[in-house]
Amino acid sequence: MSPLGHTLIIYIAIMVLIYYYKPKLFFHKNELKQFGIGENKTILPLHLFSILFSILLYSLFCSCNKSKNDIIKEEIIDKRVTKEPEYTFRLVRTTPNGTLV
Repeated sequence: MSPLGHTLIIYIAIMVLIYYYKPKLFFHKNELKQFGIGENKTILPLHLFSILFSILLYSLFCSCNKSKNDIIKEEIIDKRVTKEPEYTFRLVRTTPNGTLV
C-alpha cells in the first residue's frame, strides 16, 4: 500500500478516537475549544492538530517507504552482481625478437 493509503487509514482512525473520547485538550463540555489563551481556549485546537498530525504521519510513512525501497534495491543489486572471472597469470620468457622460449 502507498504512503498516502497508510496515512489516510491511521489519520481517520485517530480522528474517530479523538471524537469518541473527547479529550480535554480539544473539548470543553462536549464542544470544541477555540484557539487562544485563556479560559476554555487552547493553543492546539483540533483543526491545527489534525493538519500537523497528517503532515507528520505522511512524512513518516514516506521516509519508511523510501528506506524500505532502498533495502530492496540493494538486495536486487547484490543478486545481480556476479563473481568476477578469475584470471591466472604465468610468466613466459621471450627472446629479443619476440619468440617464446
